[in-house]
Amino acid sequence: MKNAVIVILVIVIIILTVGGFLWFMKSNSKKTEAPAPAPAPIAKTEVKEKDFNTFPGVLPLDQIQNKKARVQLVTKGFFEVELYPDAPKAVSNFIALSKEKFYEKKVFYKVISGVKAEGGSKFVDGEDGVNYQFEDEIGSRILEKGSVAMTNGGPNTNGSRFFIVLGENHKLENKYTIFGKVINGQDVIDRIQEGDMIENIAISSL
Repeated sequence: MKNAVIVILVIVIIILTVGGFLWFMKSNSKKTEAPAPAPAPIAKTEVKEKDFNTFPGVLPLDQIQNKKARVQLVTKGFFEVELYPDAPKAVSNFIALSKEKFYEKKVFYKVISGVKAEGGSKFVDGEDGVNYQFEDEIGSRILEKGSVAMTNGGPNTNGSRFFIVLGENHKLENKYTIFGKVINGQDVIDRIQEGDMIENIAISSL
């Protein structure tokens, strides 16, 4: 009987020893396992406004002849401008910028009652919004109420800015490229104020 008890105790000791050893090895292996790598951060794509660094060039005649621009304002309705193909650079530039949505959300930054309303810059101080300039196209046309012309800072410095003549007695010199005339929505033009925003410009056939 005594021998049987001793055998049982030895077996229990062996079981406990083996079990403890296995537990120790298992817990120690968990400590030495390399941590799982953190998931890679999702790259964020920044949407940047397109840079307008180069004059878009003169479009083929069929793309600038018999065309009009429908200028939709955010709050006051719309007006339409007939585009003059005899100012091909200015008209091509205006059409290209319109199709690129450049003028969207731009404001009329300067309005002089009875004289002109200026727009076409992405800066409220009227600094030009493109990084290029192109030459004047001054012909025989004269500025009159409803004329649409390029704003410039001197000869051959046209960019994106333009102005609309608001009155007959405007006293502006004929040193600007005239590229269009308001043909619809003169009542909207008459109510334009500084800060009025362009929603979009659509180009279509007359």
